[in-house]
Amino acid sequence: MRTSARRLTGRKTGATSLKKTQRELRDSIKDVSQKKEDLTREKTRLEERKNALQLEYDNIIATLWEEYELTRSAAEQLREPLESRTSAEKELRSVRGAIKALGSINVDAIEEYKQVSERYEFLSGQIADIENSRRQLSGLITELTGEMRETFLKKLP
Repeated sequence: MRTSARRLTGRKTGATSLKKTQRELRDSIKDVSQKKEDLTREKTRLEERKNALQLEYDNIIATLWEEYELTRSAAEQLREPLESRTSAEKELRSVRGAIKALGSINVDAIEEYKQVSERYEFLSGQIADIENSRRQLSGLITELTGEMRETFLKKLP
């Protein structure tokens, strides 16, 4: 009986130890899962940041081409080192002031050009139609004149 009691006590101790180990493993799994989620979130955040920076870079390169017709390598060759940031900012303010001194921009110029261009296209089409009609009428007049001449010559004795 004592051996049974000892075995039972040993088994209870073993079961308690196993439960404790099981709890520790669950806690470890939970911690690892949480770290994995945190790392996944951080990876996603970094990927989004990378994509945003790539988009910004692409926009800069596109603007460089659209406004100056320069590739990145050509721009790097034209680059001049700055003596100091303050002097560069001062020069920038000076250039901006000179641009402002040029006067205001006619923001309606594009719309006005579009309207004039459309009117020009319309009138050009009208002129083409009139010239075509004139050619057709000249042909008809020539044809009718010929027929009238023939009829007149046939009716004369």
